[in-house]
Amino acid sequence: MGIFDAFKSTLSKYSSTLKGVREQIDRIEIEIEDIHFAPIAKEDVQSAFRSWVMSEGIEWRRLLGDRLSALRDQPIAMNDPERLAKSMHDHGLLLLGAMPGPGQVFFEPRLLQRSLIGMFEEPISKAIDAALDGLEWAPGAINLKDRQAKLKTLNEKLAELKATEAELVKQAMEVGIDPSGIEPGA
Repeated sequence: MGIFDAFKSTLSKYSSTLKGVREQIDRIEIEIEDIHFAPIAKEDVQSAFRSWVMSEGIEWRRLLGDRLSALRDQPIAMNDPERLAKSMHDHGLLLLGAMPGPGQVFFEPRLLQRSLIGMFEEPISKAIDAALDGLEWAPGAINLKDRQAKLKTLNEKLAELKATEAELVKQAMEVGIDPSGIEPGA
């Protein structure tokens, strides 16, 4: 047995341990990336669209209430059908988004969209659901709840492994060994 055999054995074990930790880090980073780019589950897409349609409808009803309140406070307009019609035309009662222009009315697309969704919330939700039902969904979809749980677990494990790697590198550097050349799979 040579004088450096124990040193060689210790260095080999250290190298193997560091490589193993770095291989685990690489695998987990790939898993995290795979989860980030995994297809989203149909239920999550439907839920997101339903929430969007609902929030647009809520906002439209709020704006409609504001407009009706403003008209309520104009008793003269209520007694004059032409004035009421002009006010509804100029200010857009149902199609909230009507902007009076010189001799014309134009619609701001975002507000027009909100108005249509507000008036036809249920049929629009059903149409979106039907369109989503008609799509082909990729296998391997991960719902948002599971995605978040998996990412949390993997990120915790990754943090532990990186702390272990940092400690192993620190220990090597303290005794004058540069572990930078120790790569996973090398």
